[in-house]
Amino acid sequence: MRYAGAIAILGLCVPSAGAGDGKAGLDGLQGRWRVTSIVAGGQAVGPAKGAPTSLVIKDRKATFFADAEAIMAFKDLALPADQAKGPKAIDLIRDERSVLPCLCDVSGDEFKLAMPMIPEDRKPGELLPRPDSLDSKDKPVMVFTMKRLKD
Repeated sequence: MRYAGAIAILGLCVPSAGAGDGKAGLDGLQGRWRVTSIVAGGQAVGPAKGAPTSLVIKDRKATFFADAEAIMAFKDLALPADQAKGPKAIDLIRDERSVLPCLCDVSGDEFKLAMPMIPEDRKPGELLPRPDSLDSKDKPVMVFTMKRLKD
């Protein structure tokens, strides 16, 4: 199965039923984060034009930036955590209907976010599976590692 380019994944969310609205863990994500690495399918993704370089989370909304410019497809994403899916489950939601199921982990000033890679042959309406871990080796998963920026 082939997958769309790793950075192109950020522009593609899939429709899904509504996600939960719990707040667990979101307070620890508030702030600015610098992307220090991106790993897709176990392989490091080098810097590319338009690739996310930072993330800002404020008021339960997330915006990815490429350098100083917001990535429009990933601006003001809702971040409701769903306790029923587990404490590390988090969804990136655009337009209240497009959901990208993710896993995350915060340890001190490090934040890891794992998201499924979108297959090139994905059928319309096909739901993406939530990653089962923060390890992407031999899996269709992309993992962002980020460091908290001090204000």
